[in-house]
Amino acid sequence: MVLLASCATTKEGFRVQSVNQDERILVGRVRVFLNGVNRTEDSKICFTANRCSRLAHDGLVYSSVPAGAVELRYVGLNDVSVHYHKLDLPKFKTGNPGSVTYFGDLVIRWEAPGGLKFGDLVGIGLFRALFDAIEDDGEIREITVKDNYATTVGRFHEQHGKADRLSYSKVWLGSPERTIATEKKSR
Repeated sequence: MVLLASCATTKEGFRVQSVNQDERILVGRVRVFLNGVNRTEDSKICFTANRCSRLAHDGLVYSSVPAGAVELRYVGLNDVSVHYHKLDLPKFKTGNPGSVTYFGDLVIRWEAPGGLKFGDLVGIGLFRALFDAIEDDGEIREITVKDNYATTVGRFHEQHGKADRLSYSKVWLGSPERTIATEKKSR
């Protein structure tokens, strides 16, 4: 909640020139399917240090994060109410100063009731925040990670140019394609 309510950038709002020396650039693609329907452009993802990105229809992500270990922590979706789910994914390390780290092309398959949440019925305030924070909305059924480096980083270059001062690295991909199936939680 608090994470999803924080300021979010879009790939269009991202500027290489705005990245501080103690930050690194992340590039990737995230597509979100809720109950089998592509809801990417209604979604937001949040990394370490509450660095959130609103997703456009193509799911491209350009974001800056503090140097060091990074984690893709949450996915959120703006339906009638804001729904969110914590992601249990491995941390990864970013590169050196002036570097771009490609984290993969992800497809998140999420099952949740959607619609109006009880907390929204009782109003805005601490009770709503506490009530909604009790548990994730629905279940993440599957996260697929693919290595589509050339295309995704190519799109980054189209928008921001290929600066000689930037170095590039790929992380998080143990193989060209990996599926992370999530366990069903007992309630």
